[in-house]
Amino acid sequence: MKIYNFHNQGERPYQEDSYYIDTDKNLYIICDGVGGSKAGSTASQEAINKIVSSFEKNNYKLNVNLLEEIIIDAQNHLIQLSVDNQDLKGMGTTLILFYFDDKNGYVAHLGDSRLYFIPKNKDEYWVTKDHSFVQELFDEGILKDEIAMKNHPYKNRITKALTTSRNLEIGDPSIKIIDNIQQGDFILLASDGALESYTTDELVNYFRDTQNSYEKKWEAFEKICLDKSRDNNTSIGLLVT
Repeated sequence: MKIYNFHNQGERPYQEDSYYIDTDKNLYIICDGVGGSKAGSTASQEAINKIVSSFEKNNYKLNVNLLEEIIIDAQNHLIQLSVDNQDLKGMGTTLILFYFDDKNGYVAHLGDSRLYFIPKNKDEYWVTKDHSFVQELFDEGILKDEIAMKNHPYKNRITKALTTSRNLEIGDPSIKIIDNIQQGDFILLASDGALESYTTDELVNYFRDTQNSYEKKWEAFEKICLDKSRDNNTSIGLLVT
């Protein structure tokens, strides 16, 4: 894997995004915390800590059921932290996770942080489906396109997350296995702040452009986020080599 990443505060008064990169084990995570300065950053970092600990405990041997259990355990960890410290009550975080075991790519997510899988030799791409209020409005046909979703007053209202306010159940985390990942395929993980300036098609077409190297594309992508993103913005790019 060739790895690209950035982690910027944007115009927010504090940083609530956390991320994790393990190039040896091929585990990559982004969490976008909510709940204010202390609680949001604690939720995102503690969720990552617990997930990584669970991967280590299971020797990075994974299946779908185990991955779901790992995510639910992370939720329970946040709940216990909030019981021990009332200042953390109400905290939560989105999750986007990618784990590559040299055969398959495991994707897990909650909330509106996203993963894009952009194959080198196919026109199709795949992107996670947000757990958000505006996504539900789009699915019901009330909102007609992604521009309307981005401009909706409740665009930041998520419907699922790792949170202390409700228990996750089996089936709540969205999990997918991407098989047959090939050299030249590109995987992008991003918190919602890194996506403010792009529709899905715009972002995919941007990274499919063959006129520039991935290094130049990544540099320009981060600059757009630095110049225009109001929110914390974190992203990890993975080029399969």
